[in-house]
Amino acid sequence: MAIPAFIPVPLLLGAAAFAAIAYLVLLFSGGRNDALRDAVETYAAETDEPLRKDAIDGSFWDRILGPVVGILTGVLSSTAPQEIRGKAVEKLAMAGNPLDVSTFLALKLISFLGIPLAYVAAVLLSGQRLGLLQLGTIGVAILVGRMLPDVLLGIVIGGRQKTIERGIPDAVDLIVACVEAGLSLDAALMRVAERMPGPLADEVARALHEMRLGRQRRDALKEMATRTGVASLRSLSQTVAHAEQMGVAIADALRVLAEDMRTKRRLKAQEMAQKAPLKMIPVIVFFILPSLFVVILGPAAISVFRLFNS
Repeated sequence: MAIPAFIPVPLLLGAAAFAAIAYLVLLFSGGRNDALRDAVETYAAETDEPLRKDAIDGSFWDRILGPVVGILTGVLSSTAPQEIRGKAVEKLAMAGNPLDVSTFLALKLISFLGIPLAYVAAVLLSGQRLGLLQLGTIGVAILVGRMLPDVLLGIVIGGRQKTIERGIPDAVDLIVACVEAGLSLDAALMRVAERMPGPLADEVARALHEMRLGRQRRDALKEMATRTGVASLRSLSQTVAHAEQMGVAIADALRVLAEDMRTKRRLKAQEMAQKAPLKMIPVIVFFILPSLFVVILGPAAISVFRLFNS
């Protein structure tokens, strides 16, 4: 039977060659496929039931919404420049990594676009027109959406840095006591990570983990100071590095550092105490004095008003 003219002969030859090669491959790889099938069945028999149970018992967020949100945040954050991503990584590290960088960048983009669009939608749904006032409000909404994630993250960073700053003198005293008792510096740092819960203990534990992986102590401590952005930790890392280089006893160097930190903390407390009266003046002027005027002069004003009316 002749081949119709509308069917290309090279296409038929290519399909036949592909079918022949696929048949030969399947024929000679049957034993290997059986071995792979047995391995897969053995692995599936061990792990399929827990995975199936997790898929059934997991929440709706874990099974459906979580993966979808993860994909969306990855797509949204992939549009950010490398410089912005690097700054976000540094800020999140200072905050203790409450979010991953993809989620944070996605939230910034959603905040930057979502707040103005929500206001525009509210204006249009209310039947108003976009006048100068509405356009100015949209500009303010854009600025708020742009700055809001960074402001909230800055508040978290400030609180975490203050907590670390308060705990450093006590941590240094504990390190000095442990070193004088005969422990090594790494063991003293481990005691700090175990007995002082909080962000400082978390950072020290991370530095110890980096040391176990082969990083030098001074580099791990320097990275910890850079990661947290706390000046006292930077002083601690520099003190340890100088003591190791100069051969000075670490306990003596840390004791001097602890005294210096306590002096700074005392001076800081005195400074805050001296600023307290200045901070109380606006509260007194705008909140306390008006209420006093109302309580003291209110009855007299009522009496005068009644006198003139009579």
